[in-house]
Amino acid sequence: MNHKLIPIDIEKLKESTKKESTNGYRARVKLAILTRDNFKCFICNKIDNLTIAHTIPASKYKEVFKYKTDKCITLCIDCHNKYEGSYMLSCIKPNFVSSKIED
Repeated sequence: MNHKLIPIDIEKLKESTKKESTNGYRARVKLAILTRDNFKCFICNKIDNLTIAHTIPASKYKEVFKYKTDKCITLCIDCHNKYEGSYMLSCIKPNFVSSKIED
């Protein structure tokens, strides 16, 4: 994909989780994914310039499933750019134990 990735601002994300809107829900999902992945890149363990990546391209499943924690992982921007769309990402199975989204 040819879009510029912007690292997640974790403090802004935490503030957004308080919103009663779709954006607030998305923020809670992102925060649950970051928390589950210990705020580090799933591939290289970097702790900065993090973003959320779909393990299966979002275009491959319905809108309702785009923000499921089991379809996303934390990646640094370098790894996201390197592996985006690769078969390797579709093989990753995140640890689902602590990925509960707070309502």
